[in-house]
Amino acid sequence: MTPYTAVNSVKGGYIGGEMVQQVFFAHGSAGISRIDHKNLRELAQSLVHNTANYELNVVGHASKRVNGVKDPIEKKMINFRMAQKRANAVTSALVKAGVT
Repeated sequence: MTPYTAVNSVKGGYIGGEMVQQVFFAHGSAGISRIDHKNLRELAQSLVHNTANYELNVVGHASKRVNGVKDPIEKKMINFRMAQKRANAVTSALVKAGVT
């Protein structure tokens, strides 16, 4: 199997000698698109088959835009929950694809 190559909305590259992958989400969504599921499966298989020892960190982010909410604390909590949902969605997809 060849090492993973990022395509479409999964953006990849190296920062400080570490491979970095990004998955982009629609505003207000934690849903992973079909192509992103495919890309995450390919990433997982590449890690499992081409890397003897790896460490994987999944970090979720959300934009600061929260429509219709004026309270700054509530906005931060909404963004925190969305970031957590996104990180959980990516983690679940990777685990389902064989990453341990």
